[in-house]
Amino acid sequence: MMTPLAAWLLALAGALPGTPQLQDYPVALTRIDHYAPTRVPRHGIDWKLRQYLEGGGDGPLDFADRFTVYTLGCGSGCLQFALIDRRNGKVHPGLYLNNGRLAHRRDSRLLIATHNDGYGYPDILDYYLWDGRRLVLIKTEQRAFVPD
Repeated sequence: MMTPLAAWLLALAGALPGTPQLQDYPVALTRIDHYAPTRVPRHGIDWKLRQYLEGGGDGPLDFADRFTVYTLGCGSGCLQFALIDRRNGKVHPGLYLNNGRLAHRRDSRLLIATHNDGYGYPDILDYYLWDGRRLVLIKTEQRAFVPD
């Protein structure tokens, strides 16, 4: 029988079967010489994210070839994000995450959102796949809390 600590360490190493990995969802990279201006939506985002996006929404290409994952703090321990399509400027609102962290790469369509309810609580890992139109939740895992 595997202890929770051993399971957590194996999962971090990507050794648990069935755990989606960034390299499992590759996307071909294309050249984008100039970013399209960010088109801030009128609905679906809050005032703070809107204000920052109107200020430019700068950032590198870092998700699914043509997107910038734009992150913004939304309170103590809170993280919100949006995807900015650099070819056409369209903004795809993301989620609010309590104690959130994101893992993603430009050459992958997988975005991993890790969040929890505070110190001592288990981490929840939500695996989202970009399907060409939106992020689709494909799996959720819970990992035991491991103190520092």
